[in-house]
Parts: sequence; structure tokens; C-alpha cells
Amino acid sequence: MPFQKPEARLTKQIAGATTVDNLFELHEIHGASFNAIHVCAFLGTLLRLIRKKRSKICGLSDKLSLVLQQMVKVLGQPRKTKETSLESHQISNVLQALVKLECSPSEQLLTVIDQECEAKLASFSGVQLGKTLWAYARLDHNPGEEFLQTMAQESKAKLASFSFIDLSNIMWAFAELDCNPGREIVGAMIQESIVKLASCSKRNSSNILWASATLGYNPGKEILQAMAEDTRKKLSSFNSQELCNTIWAFAELDHNPGEELMRRLIQEATLKLTSSNSKDLNALLSACVKLGYNPGESFLKAAL
Repeated sequence: MPFQKPEARLTKQIAGATTVDNLFELHEIHGASFNAIHVCAFLGTLLRLIRKKRSKICGLSDKLSLVLQQMVKVLGQPRKTKETSLESHQISNVLQALVKLECSPSEQLLTVIDQECEAKLASFSGVQLGKTLWAYARLDHNPGEEFLQTMAQESKAKLASFSFIDLSNIMWAFAELDCNPGREIVGAMIQESIVKLASCSKRNSSNILWASATLGYNPGKEILQAMAEDTRKKLSSFNSQELCNTIWAFAELDHNPGEELMRRLIQEATLKLTSSNSKDLNALLSACVKLGYNPGESFLKAAL
């Protein structure tokens, strides 16, 4: 058997853990010597184990915070090696894991991740950029206007490599983080998304529409009609939030998608929204007024 360094053996042990308890036991024994590779492997394995059991990380947040503290310590070291820094794929994976594990990472951790991200930004793929921006928005973490604008420029340079899902995530994230990349970049991303929209069956145009309206960019009648057609085709798969975002965006962009589509949108909204969604119901009612559309008695009863 070929010789394996202790660090590599520990990585293999972490990746091969079969239970959450077993994984945290490894940290209790070896945690002081965890490097960046070990912490990345730990988060990936923890996410896999929790998904497998379809459970949440209840009662383990204190233990997980110790693992994340180790990452702060490791990434804070001045001498950068594979063991004390993160590659672009590791950055996006770590951030996604923090979202999916429903963590509340410390500002210290997010700051050192921001620094790693900024140092490695040129090496990010389109997928990694999309995942990173999406995770920042989901974590409600704004790394700063200047850095976000740098990420916007990097996105523009890699536009052709993006899938529709990447573009949807990126546009949603910029809008959610209240960062406007400017008309040129937003327009280019929307144009690229329309080219790729028809070939994407897993995602609809609601995020793009919402982001366009939120960022104050009207892509024009032709593109809005293309998004309306995509909405018509995929409407049955929309969740309540996507329905709200779509109707609100059409109203904000002063685009009436037509009587038939509005009727179907309102019909779906009436089925999927409950009285507890009073804010969304009121927003939809306002959008209907703005578009000059009567949503009908059933919707009005639900909204009022």
C-alpha cells in the first residue's frame, strides 16, 4: 500500500464517516490539527449525512461552530498553502454548505472567506460565481459594494459560459443584495438568459423578471413577451413566491402579459397562497390594479 501522509489519511477518514456522531468524534480527536482541506471535507460530509437521514442539524450548532472557528484560524494564517487557503470550488462549496446546513456564520468567518474569494476571483467558473453570489444573498451577507461590482465585471467577462440557472442565481443575488451592476451588465445578462431560457426545463424566468424590476431595468417588450411565454408553459410548476414575483414584476415593468395568462396566474395564486400570506396577497392586488386587471371574486375573497 502506498504511503499516505497523516493529513491525507485524516481527509479520507472525514470523507468516509458513516454517521454524524462519528464525524464529530473525528473533530473532537483531531480538530486542533484540522486544515482548510479537512474543514471543507467535514462540511461536505456533514451535509451528505444530514441529507441522507433527511434531518436537520438540531442540537449540533455549538459543535459545528467549533469546526468553523478552526477554519477562521486556518484561513487567517499569513503563509498561504493548499492547507491554509481555499480554491474557487472550495469557496463556493463551503458557502453553499453554510446555507444548506442553516448556519449563522460569524462575521470573522465570512470576512476570511471574502478575502479568499477576492484573491481567487479570476479563477472562478460561471457555476462557482453563481453559487457564491447566491449563497452570499441567502446568508444575507454583503461583502461590500466595491467587491460586488468586481464580481459583476467578472460575470460579464464569463457571460457565455453561464447556464440559465447561473444567470438566474446571479441576477437574483444582485437584486437581493441591493447592488446594481449597471444597465450594460444587467442588459447583457438578460439577453444571455433569453438565449438559454428555452433549453432550461428546471427553472422558470420568475427570478430574472423580479431582479429586472427590482434593479429598475426594463428589458423591452420583446424580451418581456418571451418571459411571459415561458411563464405560460411552466406555470403549473410555479410556487407561491414565484407567482407573486412574476405578477409584481410585470406590473412594475408596466407590461401586461395578456388576459389569458393573467387569469391563469391569478388562478394559480389563489390555489397556492393562503390567508397567512397577507403581504403577498396585498401586493398581488396592487399589481392587478396597476395592470388594470380584475382578479375575480375568489381572489378578492382571499385577499380581503
